[in-house]
Amino acid sequence: MSTAVEGDRRVEVLRSWGYIADQPIPCVSCSTEGYYDIHHVVYRSQGGTNDPALNLVPLCREHHDAEHAKRIVVSRVDAEHVVTTDAAGVVLSETAWPPQHRMEQVGEALGRVSPAR
Repeated sequence: MSTAVEGDRRVEVLRSWGYIADQPIPCVSCSTEGYYDIHHVVYRSQGGTNDPALNLVPLCREHHDAEHAKRIVVSRVDAEHVVTTDAAGVVLSETAWPPQHRMEQVGEALGRVSPAR
């Protein structure tokens, strides 16, 4: 069974993050932009969900392969931050994800009210 996020579901996830299907997105581990894989922070086989705000993140091919090979670990610090560590637990990067400003722009474009700050 494939657990890849593809097709219409991928478009839906990208929109929820404030991106359109053919727009480059940043890898949460290295910040470079491209057309990347959508990774489950908690694998589906371990009970992870397809929730784009809490369990899905974009990873470039290099970091996606490294994560599945256990050379790095991509995890949630909280609902707004993702951390990448090496196999020894040394922090390599910490990223705000999903990008709240982009999600607010999408909500405004759809006529939704942004939450008060």
